[in-house]
Amino acid sequence: MEQTRAPRMDISIVWKLRPDKSLEPVKIRTGITDHTVTEVAQVLNGQANEGDQLVTGAVSPTASTARPPGATGPATPRGR
Repeated sequence: MEQTRAPRMDISIVWKLRPDKSLEPVKIRTGITDHTVTEVAQVLNGQANEGDQLVTGAVSPTASTARPPGATGPATPRGR
């Protein structure tokens, strides 16, 4: 008996970067990916156009890499 596979329906929320640097949520269905670049197969809610900058995640500094404002150069521990 042959099994038929339903197409994957991967749904994600990405954030479109607006000109004023605010973020607008956009619900999409993703297509093929190599885990570096992912196809936006369909926009489900919101607007996204070719060339828009989309944010897919955020990275925050850990306590060991956090730097005070105005600090320059690499973080180096100081001994006494």
